[in-house]
Amino acid sequence: MTARRIGFYGLWAISLLGLLYTGIPLYYYIFFMFVIVFLLSLVQMILSVLSFNIRTSLSRPLVGKMEDFVWELVPRAIHLPVANVRISVAIPDISEKRPLPNTFYVSPSYQKSSPVYVHITPLYSGKFPLRVIRIEFTDFLGLWYISFDADRFILDNPIYLTVLPDTSSFMYSSLLYDEIMLPVRRTRDRAESVGVREYEPGDNMRSIHWKYSARVGKLHVKEYEKGAKDLHLIYVDLTAPVVSGEDAIAAIDRMLCGVASLSHFLLREQVPLMILSYGEKSDKRFDLLHANCMDAARLFLSELEFVNEIPHEYKEKIANFVLAEKATLTVFSMSASTGPLSFLTYRAGDYSTVSLCIVPQPGFECEQQNLANMFTDKGIHTLLLPSLPHCRKENEG
Repeated sequence: MTARRIGFYGLWAISLLGLLYTGIPLYYYIFFMFVIVFLLSLVQMILSVLSFNIRTSLSRPLVGKMEDFVWELVPRAIHLPVANVRISVAIPDISEKRPLPNTFYVSPSYQKSSPVYVHITPLYSGKFPLRVIRIEFTDFLGLWYISFDADRFILDNPIYLTVLPDTSSFMYSSLLYDEIMLPVRRTRDRAESVGVREYEPGDNMRSIHWKYSARVGKLHVKEYEKGAKDLHLIYVDLTAPVVSGEDAIAAIDRMLCGVASLSHFLLREQVPLMILSYGEKSDKRFDLLHANCMDAARLFLSELEFVNEIPHEYKEKIANFVLAEKATLTVFSMSASTGPLSFLTYRAGDYSTVSLCIVPQPGFECEQQNLANMFTDKGIHTLLLPSLPHCRKENEG
């Protein structure tokens, strides 16, 4: 296109020089022809800008990890055909199909759209922006081009995709479950069975009331009256990771999937739980009392927002939960320092019912190992989760 533009302006200049130095009428007609083409291309590009419209949509606003979905870009020519448009987009490093294209060329005809389908298979959970960055117009001869910010043409930009965390990708052995469940079992104080209800997927098979199920012809499970110490708290430390890029996305995904996995396991064990996290406007919490709440809990986790620092007042509130000794607590954190977890050292207390799961961050393995050792010495069940291979390196290999 650059060569075409240089050639056009070069011939135009030659015709002008020929007209000025020779006065031959032929050069006048050639020069005038270049002027007409120049003006027509300019007018055509201006009309293209005025006629252009674009919208975006997702085939599904909620998807699970490794589930395919489609981001649809729908450019449209409202009044007149649009010759050439280049659409530039920004997609986070979340897809299995790397690298994804980030520029698309379309030429919508009159009152018709030219849809573009971007197929994405998300590797990580969380809430991700899919953004159209710029729209560039070129006339039919390629002589003019003009670029606009995409927000001029799109109302909802970026559009957000929510990827639900996986409930089975965190724990790699029953030993880890035993480590986290140890303080739970230590304070289990379940009451007697107070009733039955129909079996639902995810219920513990050991709780099935076989005699009643045989009598009514459908599986039913026993329901228990929960004691105060049966409640299990999961605190999600929303301090943003110190790494950046895909490393940060992978660490956040690891933590969200860990919380979802442990929550799913506790529900199977009929342990009621509450997920606690910090919110700038108000405290965020989610109660899980039944397996049917799991999908809503995954959505709650995927939409959590990370911050640079958790306020001291909120950490004090979490410390009070621990010291009240009315519930066991599991903490998930990506921290590489004691700051975000300072509530575990505020004052003397019994931390035997606290478990700490530290999610690794590449490049901070030594700091996190020292952190794990320190909290272990304080009597807190601390797990430094094993590092995962970096996805980009795997794909490049």
